[in-house]
Amino acid sequence: MEDLVLVQEQLEKGMREYGVHRYLKAIERRKQHGEEADTSYGKTLIKRSLLICEEALKEEMERDSSAVGRHNKALKYLRQGELRPLIFIAMRFLFNGISAGRQLQTLCRQIGQAIMDEVNGQAYREQFKETGKKLQAQAAKRVGYTYRRELFRTFQNNTEDFKTDRWDTDSQVVVGAKMISIIIEKTGLFYIQNTRERHKSCKYLLPTKSCLDAIENHVEMMSEICVSYQPMVVPPNKWEEGSAKGGGYISPWIKPLHMVKTRNEAYLSDLAHMELKEIRAALNAAQETPWKINLGVLEIMEKAYELNNGMAELPLRIDEDPIPRPSETATEEEVDEYRQDRRNQFQRIRANKGRRIQFVGTLTCAQRYREFENIYFPYQLDFRGRLYSVTNGSLSPQGADFSKGLLHFAEAKPLGERGLYWLKVHMANLMGVDKVSFDERVAYVDENWGEFIRCGQDPLANLLWTEADKPWQALAVCFELVGVDREGVNFASRIPVALDGSCSGLQNLGACLRCEDTGREVNLLPADKPADIYQKVADRVIASIASVSPTKCDKKAAIEAAKELMKLIGADHGITTPKRMTNAIERAISDCPRDKLSEASKEMRSIYHRVVEGWAWLKFGITRKTTKRAVMTFPYGSKKFGFKEQLMEDILIPTYRELSTKLQQGEITQQEYEEQWPFTGRGHLAANVLADEIYSAVTATVVKAAEAMDWMQQTARLVTKSGRTISWTTPLGFPVQQRYFEMKERRIRTTLCGETYWPRLAEATDKPDTRASANAISPNVVHSLDASHLMMVVGLSAQEGINSFALIHDSFGTHAADTDKLFGVIRRAFVELYRENYLVRLKEQLTAQVAPKYREDVPELPEEGCLDLEAIHKSAYAFA
Repeated sequence: MEDLVLVQEQLEKGMREYGVHRYLKAIERRKQHGEEADTSYGKTLIKRSLLICEEALKEEMERDSSAVGRHNKALKYLRQGELRPLIFIAMRFLFNGISAGRQLQTLCRQIGQAIMDEVNGQAYREQFKETGKKLQAQAAKRVGYTYRRELFRTFQNNTEDFKTDRWDTDSQVVVGAKMISIIIEKTGLFYIQNTRERHKSCKYLLPTKSCLDAIENHVEMMSEICVSYQPMVVPPNKWEEGSAKGGGYISPWIKPLHMVKTRNEAYLSDLAHMELKEIRAALNAAQETPWKINLGVLEIMEKAYELNNGMAELPLRIDEDPIPRPSETATEEEVDEYRQDRRNQFQRIRANKGRRIQFVGTLTCAQRYREFENIYFPYQLDFRGRLYSVTNGSLSPQGADFSKGLLHFAEAKPLGERGLYWLKVHMANLMGVDKVSFDERVAYVDENWGEFIRCGQDPLANLLWTEADKPWQALAVCFELVGVDREGVNFASRIPVALDGSCSGLQNLGACLRCEDTGREVNLLPADKPADIYQKVADRVIASIASVSPTKCDKKAAIEAAKELMKLIGADHGITTPKRMTNAIERAISDCPRDKLSEASKEMRSIYHRVVEGWAWLKFGITRKTTKRAVMTFPYGSKKFGFKEQLMEDILIPTYRELSTKLQQGEITQQEYEEQWPFTGRGHLAANVLADEIYSAVTATVVKAAEAMDWMQQTARLVTKSGRTISWTTPLGFPVQQRYFEMKERRIRTTLCGETYWPRLAEATDKPDTRASANAISPNVVHSLDASHLMMVVGLSAQEGINSFALIHDSFGTHAADTDKLFGVIRRAFVELYRENYLVRLKEQLTAQVAPKYREDVPELPEEGCLDLEAIHKSAYAFA
């Protein structure tokens, strides 16, 4: 053990050194590209300086400006634009070369020219609001200041009604010089040095000693926290009673971890003195579980990555070749098509690069720890009490499928008959066969036994495992099935068999309110096979769309059907003549801004999109996968806008890009493309329509859960209206503090430097943010409840002799041999958690935080249903 302790100390030293190296390398890369404004110290220094310089410039502008001279000439130009973005642009130019001296004359002109472009851009956006928004969106997609500037100048020059104000070179230099002088005077971060070069006098802008000291101190501070957390080879330090720091890593090379990820020292001090026995026990049980690298999976993963074919959802090792440029004789249409294809390719490459960075980091970590018999993962809590491995982002039992596939328990336990049964259930779940009974899942594995054995014996030649929902975990099971085939039920298994909650957010809310309808849909009640709330919602959506949209016809017929409904709406609004009706319909389906439409035209437009995009969805296909993410995130506060973003991200954007690529590469014809992509444009309208339909279907399916969420939001608004932030205590006594404050400043929008978002650009006020607090309370309460359930499960499992855990919020895993015990423990803990309606206690706590004058406005809790909690003990599929 002593040798391993020394090894662990050296590993922790390496974690620290690697983190510092990575941070310094990122800074160096920014320096080389002239982007120091985007380093952490650049952002910090700009943040400190921006408001000071803005106030100073405002004061000068408010003085008597009747005097002549270069000074007032600069102020005249600066008055033409919104001041803060102009100062921000000047600062970015200065800070982008803060480590290297630059000639003052050149810098003045660069800043003046950029401010001129920004002033013109602001004027253009003000005069042409809709076009300006679209232009801003296009500019944001372009990489580099020069490309964005050319885009804006082209639009401005080609707009007849807009006159671009071009400043002469002298004016640009004067404006730039004024900005630099303000920044020098008010920040003390720069100074001007006179030098002689080739018998000429030159002026350079250089950072002051205080500026360099600030950078050095910042880098030193960041180096303390830029640790690359990795697994451990000895059991982590326990989380002890009387302390909220120091669990996990063992050496002074790493700053002590906090039990809860927070910087609030007062909160941590309070935690240290609280009796949180169950919570600390759960943390310790999770991090004391010994793991081991699955060498079989690691070997195949290395080979598959080398093949560079995206096998089993791995990222590409080498990016695809650039699309060939069109010939000089290409038509304008062909050039536009090339540009669109190139943009699509760039997005694919960028997405693949992000995935590759994560994957390579995980793979490298697994290779580093492959020789150790036992490895461990330190855990800590978030502010809601959820358990997280601190190595998330690298190798972790809570990571992506490939990360989980690389790990199995260090201890091996003989399966036995029941263990083999659960291992087969687990395999079926991984393969996506999880909406049938347990016996049918086992039968599926038995039917495909030979194929799974062949996968385990030669994975690169037998690829059924790659078709799994979670292929790398499925491969790990295939390897074990080979052992079972050889040794029978005496085979010693290391695979964590997971039992997952059935839409746990709704399970928690349904149990709170004893809602029988919600309980039935999320498997809290016994049934012969699992209920599928995602399919239930999908069926409701299909029925709703089919009630207004025609099926089994082409798009023209759908448009005509929409126009017939538009005529009915027009008639209701008193539009009677054919000419007026035609004009109203044409206006409704035109690009006319919504705020310019009459109420009749707005209603007509809505029904048009609902019918036409609804027809497109019916043609495209609506399945349980279409609605799954929306239903899952609903109890965590996601609503129509969130649903729309999810549909775009999960379905529409990937499909559009895939089909566009196939069309460009000649794999499909234009007719086939239109057949497979029936939506308008890139799918935004379709996403809006389906988001509305899904929201209506979800709220109609889980009425009580929706009522509970609404109650929490109303009450949260009263707390923040009382000037207080929101806090509550979980059933296990963990104190949750939901601290969202209004900010004085959140965004700086510039035409050419893009949009910068810094939540801490200005200091937070002491006024609670009502909107953020109301939106967050439902997901945060639900998360704090599923965290309590997990901790109770761990505590009860320990009493049953279970000592290995794979825990991910609403997913509970242990050895297959112990899964029968865990199966019962999960349900026992859930029933115990909700034996009393937790919302009653929550109401008492929240009401106490509401000012007395508002307490009469606290709404009553939704009425409880008649769900029999004891029935959960008999529900096979509540956690399956």
